[in-house]
Amino acid sequence: MQIRNRNGKLQLIRTVYDPSIKRGKSVLIGTIPSYVRAVSNDLNEKLTALERTQLQTFLDKTASELDAFRQEYAARELPATLRLVTKWYLESDKASIDLNQLAEDSRSEFTALLAAMVKAGVGRRRNRKSK
Repeated sequence: MQIRNRNGKLQLIRTVYDPSIKRGKSVLIGTIPSYVRAVSNDLNEKLTALERTQLQTFLDKTASELDAFRQEYAARELPATLRLVTKWYLESDKASIDLNQLAEDSRSEFTALLAAMVKAGVGRRRNRKSK
């Protein structure tokens, strides 16, 4: 089976031998968005076991690459996001928002981020004062 990426959609194409023309003929099995992680039951029934395995391997690889890209993008955009959050906390009217819960969620995620930075070897640099 061939998997073609066309304009954000994956085309699933099977080659079937046609004896009248004495060569293979491409048959479109179906299309799915390129970002999905699993196929629908209707399309799954049209696929052979080997094609299902091939497609799932492809989808897993694509999802893994997309997740890696999202993680790197988030890390690169975090400083700008933090600047915007700081400005929002200082300037906006937040009467309709539960700030305590939002702050608690933010603190716990930021603590996890700091721990991950330390584990990666790029943690906090302390300028300790000698006594």
